Amino acid sequence: LEHHRAIKEDESFQTKVLPALRPDKLLNIDKEGFADYMKKLSDIVGFDVKDVKSLISAVENRVDFFHENGARLSDHALDTVFFEEYTAEEIASILEKALARETLTVLETAKYKSFVLVELGKMYKKRDWAQQYHIGALRNNNTRMFHKMGADIGFDSINDELVARPLSKLMDTLDREDNLPKTILYNLNGRDNDVIGTM
Repeated sequence: LEHHRAIKEDESFQTKVLPALRPDKLLNIDKEGFADYMKKLSDIVGFDVKDVKSLISAVENRVDFFHENGARLSDHALDTVFFEEYTAEEIASILEKALARETLTVLETAKYKSFVLVELGKMYKKRDWAQQYHIGALRNNNTRMFHKMGADIGFDSINDELVARPLSKLMDTLDREDNLPKTILYNLNGRDNDVIGTM
């Protein structure tokens, strides 16, 4: 956040510019580079992220850092909305597999992502943050341009997967113990506007 800090310290700059937390790499356990990201996170926080307890400590560290620098908002790219019930033992096993660079199943991926969103939601609620879920992108549709230019640079489109049931489960899981923070929902697929609006 060095640029945000520089702006804050510049008395001649009159516009308030605040950061938002975008934890997509933390969530994307199924993408290449997850284990490398965990190593980078370990270096930043100064301890090894090697299990669920250390992962939560590291994430809380980063949320606190953003909070201290003015953040009051997170932004989550939920290309697909998912929610699967999970146990602590399952999450420990899934994280261990991912850190060992083993392939995860679709169900394991959904359980991990559900767990992370719930834990982040609790952290946001505690700090009176708002969370944004932007839903419904189908990423990197053009393989040739992906290899030429990289990920998420304009070759995305609207996704058409169903969102109502998993979104309801995710929000209800947080709300059951009064951990649902202020939440902003928006989507790319106009078909889902009624679902999002009533949710």
